Amino acid sequence: MNINNTNRFKALDSMPKKSSLYAFQSRGREFETLINDVFQDEGVLLRRSYHTADNSSEQIDGAIEVNGRVFLLEVKWVESGLAASELFSFIGKVENKFHGTLGIFLSRAELAENFINALNKGRRQSVIVIHGKDVDDIFNNQLKISDYITHTFKLLSYDHVLHYPVTNYINSQAGNQVLPGKIASPTTNPIISLIVSGTTTTSDLNQAIISANDAELDDAFSYVVKRYGRAYKYAFDNVNFSFLTNFNIVLNNHIPSQRELNSLAEVYYTELTKQSLQAYSSPKFVNLFSSHYDQISEEAKELFKTNILEAWQEGLGNYDRENELTRLIRPLWEKLSKSFKEKLEYYYLSIFVSDRLDKFEQKSFANTLVYDNLIERPAVEAWLDKSIKDSKNWFSDWSENTNEKVGVISRSYVKIASYLNIDKTAWTDFVREKLDLTYGK
Repeated sequence: MNINNTNRFKALDSMPKKSSLYAFQSRGREFETLINDVFQDEGVLLRRSYHTADNSSEQIDGAIEVNGRVFLLEVKWVESGLAASELFSFIGKVENKFHGTLGIFLSRAELAENFINALNKGRRQSVIVIHGKDVDDIFNNQLKISDYITHTFKLLSYDHVLHYPVTNYINSQAGNQVLPGKIASPTTNPIISLIVSGTTTTSDLNQAIISANDAELDDAFSYVVKRYGRAYKYAFDNVNFSFLTNFNIVLNNHIPSQRELNSLAEVYYTELTKQSLQAYSSPKFVNLFSSHYDQISEEAKELFKTNILEAWQEGLGNYDRENELTRLIRPLWEKLSKSFKEKLEYYYLSIFVSDRLDKFEQKSFANTLVYDNLIERPAVEAWLDKSIKDSKNWFSDWSENTNEKVGVISRSYVKIASYLNIDKTAWTDFVREKLDLTYGK
């Protein structure tokens, strides 16, 4: 990035807080022009701000091409209160274009966490967000934004990451190898010393494992399990897998005593899965600890229940999170308390009637629960009654097009008809009766 563009940004950023509305609007337009100028200098700009040919009311702030992929731009500079609807509107613009089109939502203001979490809520993620401190880091370090986009696109394509801070990109390019979190130092354990060095070779670590005694191996294994989530995050944030590779070598080359596994299971189900569900729902951990669930305390089981239900409440509609939760829950199903399963059944029945593909874990398990009669019929009927009742919130006015609205609700739950032995030809009448009980005739 040339120094002139950096100075232009600093001039815009120094505008007094009490400037007029017109001045703020002008700054927003100048910022949009600046971003397009930056991409033009980098040789990736396809088109500046324009209105689409088929819809003159749809404005696109610019279009770029990076590594053969087309990205539409949305550039915002507002002082506060940027609504999530702005993001949803932009996602709609992106998804309405030719398949494979992506988006970049660039906001000078820092966006709220809820705003970021909306990126893939119930949909495939197609937009990269650059906001707040990211913008400072880009201009202060005079980065090529297209290089950052290339790096971020690769990361988001193979991992479940909603936002990749520019700071992490800078650190990854600088070769920063500082594992976050507490490191045991000093330590007399030779395996841990090699793991955290960041420079050890696979052969050195394997030799240390061979030479270590059982106590040292158990200690190293426990260290790796408890810090795996941080190593996992570091690896994908920085696209640097040296620590994670070392961690996996230890996990793959030692199985601790049953006593040690029972102790670790308590931590795994109460703390670690809450800390990083993505990392700890992998088969290596699920297979290792699921057989030890019965050995953890009742207090730990209650805490696990609380954590999982909170994760479901936040994660329903996020397909990656649903699958992570399912990987964790599925092998434990027969061990869970009745009250716990009754709460989980609500989520899996919602997934069962959805259009999620059968090949994915959350839908596959939902199908198993229903088709193998692992959910009792009264529970299914109670869920259906409540769901149909709640569907009144889908429509504000029932006085017009009532049949169409009943049809929409009927189709939404029709997959449960065969389970209840209701012929599909009679299903709409069945739903209508349920609705009549709620709304009156």
